[in-house]
Amino acid sequence: AAWQESWWSRRRMRYAILPFALLALTLGYGTAAYLNGDYQKQAFAKTTVRQMEGAPSYMAVGSDIVRTSSAVQEVREQFMYISPSQVQTSYHTSARDVGGGGSLPVDCAEKEIVIISSTRYQYCADDDKLADGWSVDSFDPAIFTQPIFRPWVRFSWCRKIQEDPELQMINGAETRLYSCEIPNAVEAELESAWQSPEEGSKEAEALERFLSEGSVDISIWVRQEDGYIGRFSMTKTSPQGSSMVTETVDYLYTGFSQVPKIEPPDSHTLPSSGATDIGDTVQAQQLNLPETVTIGGVAFNLDVAADDASLARGLSNRTLLAQDAGMLFVFPTEELVTFWMKDMLFDVDVLFINSSGSIIDIQTMQTESGVVDEQLTRYQSSGPALFALEINAGLAEQFGFQVGMQALFE
Repeated sequence: AAWQESWWSRRRMRYAILPFALLALTLGYGTAAYLNGDYQKQAFAKTTVRQMEGAPSYMAVGSDIVRTSSAVQEVREQFMYISPSQVQTSYHTSARDVGGGGSLPVDCAEKEIVIISSTRYQYCADDDKLADGWSVDSFDPAIFTQPIFRPWVRFSWCRKIQEDPELQMINGAETRLYSCEIPNAVEAELESAWQSPEEGSKEAEALERFLSEGSVDISIWVRQEDGYIGRFSMTKTSPQGSSMVTETVDYLYTGFSQVPKIEPPDSHTLPSSGATDIGDTVQAQQLNLPETVTIGGVAFNLDVAADDASLARGLSNRTLLAQDAGMLFVFPTEELVTFWMKDMLFDVDVLFINSSGSIIDIQTMQTESGVVDEQLTRYQSSGPALFALEINAGLAEQFGFQVGMQALFE
């Protein structure tokens, strides 16, 4: 008879446990590497935010749009950060009902605002308030440190960050895209929106609903050359009553070494609704330039470009253009004119118009991402033009605009 060793002996169990130990070790290393990758991305996000906070200056151009089931409020802004004590911003706000019988809680549907450090200039362009002119009051510059003016701070709140391996060109700089969904319970996001509401208040109820139903998704493009942010985009949904409120934010950032200053508005001049900025507004009034154009019974509210700076800038770096709005270029003389899509973020139709108000040419201009300036497509008018009107691409065909039609300016 031979001795048979038990399956549960120490020697046999040693060989049986070895595969399980190797599996556990592999899973442990994999988990550690995964968590370490998340930690590195979170550290990168915090570093990027600190880099922006330490920027000597920068300029932001973009929009903040809030939509409910019944109304839309849009803010177009030109923001200049020069130093913590020299923050300047110029923006145009508009609000409108879109059905459902509701309205946004705004005191002025069309408003121009300029803030320079601690001074705020406001002008309401509503018909019943046109005579009020510019009002001036003090403004607490501490608000410039809050997410409403620095939306990119949310990048440091991300936990799970997705990285796009492809580089993208923004304003001539290589950028890499990062995206994440911010957990609803992130304390910083809640404080920025509700600032610790009292228990039992309506704000507290809204906070509780946001915790269970709201969401914040962000996309951020980081410049590879210096670590600054080239673009920030956010979609935030919050419950309100029986529906949801959607806020979309989209800003481009440039001028990290030097930015132009915004001048205070002249209290004796009144801006036209929807002007590109205060400088263009004042000049348009002084030159008695048109505010609307009607073609084939279709009317467009005009942003007017008439000086060298505004003619060169056009709609560059703007993230959107209202369907009933257009950019009118007014040239010094009637001549052949050439356009390109430098720093443009959306396609447009351009209507070239002569001194008699007749459309002589219609072309569609398309964005060209990642193309150097020298290789951008040039769009030249087919004949001498005194005006050029840019509208959203596709509208010319939709409304049946044709060469020979008249543009009626008012």
